[in-house]
Amino acid sequence: MEYKQIIHNLRSLADQKLLASDRQQKIINTNQKILGVRTGELRDFAKTLANDDLQGNFSILKDNYFEETLLAGFIMGHVKDIDLAYNMLISFIARIDNWATCDQTCSSLKVFKKDKDNRYFQDFLNMATSSSEFTARVGLIMLMCYYLKPECIDQVLELLPIIKNHAYYVDMAASWLISVSIIKFKDQTLKLIKSQTLSKFVQNKAISKCRDSYRIDANLKEELKSYRK
Repeated sequence: MEYKQIIHNLRSLADQKLLASDRQQKIINTNQKILGVRTGELRDFAKTLANDDLQGNFSILKDNYFEETLLAGFIMGHVKDIDLAYNMLISFIARIDNWATCDQTCSSLKVFKKDKDNRYFQDFLNMATSSSEFTARVGLIMLMCYYLKPECIDQVLELLPIIKNHAYYVDMAASWLISVSIIKFKDQTLKLIKSQTLSKFVQNKAISKCRDSYRIDANLKEELKSYRK
């Protein structure tokens, strides 16, 4: 599909109520213009473009709009080859300037569920230590989505206290990861929290997220209160 037609279609999908409100801009915290396209419709459009010409349509998209960049991320979610998906993600990271594009793109890359041999695990561990805010967040979100499993969990948790990049969206991703890992690996994650080796912000925010979770029992929530810094 031609670039002008893609943008025309995006504009036609815009919800005027979202477009008229600045609430979305504040929540997403992006420098890009927001058209106001709902996520479901954006995913449907991405599927159409992926079926039409996945790599061709991905390559012509620019970053003039929040939805345009996220559309590229959603198109990547239809890649079936894990090596291609990784290479596309690497080229895409520099285009990310907000948590929403980061998180929704990463969670769409279901092909990484097929990484049974954990070939890309070390790459995402390294990425999580990046000095770039959204490169680091991509690394952490990818670890959270696809590598919280028995053979990886110790390395993931050992990584968190040594991350030196404490940009806001990095720390928030680390906190979120901990609140998910404690559900799957309670003993290992609780040991990390008890160690008091995390930064004060990450420690307290992780505990707060755990206490807000519907998947964590009341007794553990109460115990976690005692580990706040």
